[in-house]
Amino acid sequence: MILHQVSEEQFDRILAFIESGKKQGAKLECGGGRLGDAGYFVQPTVFSNVTDDMRIAKEEVGREKYTCTKLGNLSVYVF
Repeated sequence: MILHQVSEEQFDRILAFIESGKKQGAKLECGGGRLGDAGYFVQPTVFSNVTDDMRIAKEEVGREKYTCTKLGNLSVYVF
């Protein structure tokens, strides 16, 4: 599902949140960037190897964070 962000501020907040996941060592499996040239669309984003102490695991970014699933020691986060 692709959602349009309501403002540039929210769009930038989502991208900063995604960037924090990468900087803290989560593996970006797909997405994570702008979708298209117009509007504030963010690509569907999937992280793996997320630990409970990472910002993307602890903080809510809003309605964009859909799923947080742990499969054994593998964590998958879908934005």
